[in-house]
Amino acid sequence: MDKSRIEYLHQRYLDSQLSAAEKAEWEQVLHAAAHEPTLQALMHGVWASIGPGNARAMPATRANRIFRQVIRQPRRRAPLRTWLQAAAVLLAVSGAVWFFWGRPPRPAETALAMQDIAPGRNQATLSLADGSTVALSERQTGIVVADGITYADGSAVVSEAPDSSRPTPQHAGTLTLATPKGGTYRVTLSDGTTVWLNAASTLTYPSRFYGSERRVTVEGEAYFAVAEDPQRPFIVASRHQELAVVGTEFNINAYPDENTITTTLVTGKVSVSLNGAATGQPAQLLTPGKQSILQQGRFSIQEVATDQYTAWRDGRFHFDGKTLPQVMRELSRWYNIKVAYEGRIPAIEFYGGIRRNHNLATVMSLLETNGIRYRLTPDTTLILSTATRNP
Repeated sequence: MDKSRIEYLHQRYLDSQLSAAEKAEWEQVLHAAAHEPTLQALMHGVWASIGPGNARAMPATRANRIFRQVIRQPRRRAPLRTWLQAAAVLLAVSGAVWFFWGRPPRPAETALAMQDIAPGRNQATLSLADGSTVALSERQTGIVVADGITYADGSAVVSEAPDSSRPTPQHAGTLTLATPKGGTYRVTLSDGTTVWLNAASTLTYPSRFYGSERRVTVEGEAYFAVAEDPQRPFIVASRHQELAVVGTEFNINAYPDENTITTTLVTGKVSVSLNGAATGQPAQLLTPGKQSILQQGRFSIQEVATDQYTAWRDGRFHFDGKTLPQVMRELSRWYNIKVAYEGRIPAIEFYGGIRRNHNLATVMSLLETNGIRYRLTPDTTLILSTATRNP
């Protein structure tokens, strides 16, 4: 079969327009070792066409390893639908990037599909200085702290600032914005800094910033776009870590159930240090594209593609290089589920992602292509097991 025919079938597949005869022909292409160079070129093309900011080169060794692993798996006869799922994985070097971000498959008719779980949405609570709590509107995306507290569209949440009667450093009201599992929200602070909260996260901050610094505390995951103020650094405290900035954008992941705290710098500069008692370890200065990882009291610095760590803010999961437990912890927060495992946890690395507005069944049906089986219990515990494969 010549290259132009393979390219034609490939495009027909991406457009979901393969006829029955073309599906059989496409299956033959996937079997033929002679077509591997053409298929790999097509995979790279799909990867590069995902969109601005998302295209990144994958090391050739990793691409070849994934490619050959997928090629080997379908040697057993399987239903056509399974073949097409495998083809979708094959057609993205990242391990299903196009398949995930383009047109997801229909969920399989399983107990999970019958009892589907919707994705997260805009939901949060705001705890005020007087101890009261406001359930914020799910029709809004965020709040703004000024003389009062309003939604992003200008409608009132609280008509007066909690500390408006005594605007002094000693009486600045402390506010806490909290998202539950399955929630996300945004807040613009009194200095103009905007913070996006991911699911199961909290941000504690004053209703006004006074003195020589602007200090907030975060647990979970948040993206900060810090308003510039050279005279007052912006301090973000989290579990075991403190960072100081003047004006910059960065993402911090400090969930209690993760064994690391990661800070990813998008623009500007950030100084990251341990909080609490002095340990002798110097502060780490990050420049754009760098990420600090705090684990067991030690920092390590690496260069990263920042969009992988900020994708959640744009409504996407990004799973490149993540293990199954890491992926499932992320899904459990967004879909408000519990996760358990039967047997050993498979050593799988994922590549690619999926938009966060899909139901859980759609996401899980994609994991089946990696040999993961699942069932959902009445108390919304997702139990995962590894499918038995022939050697």
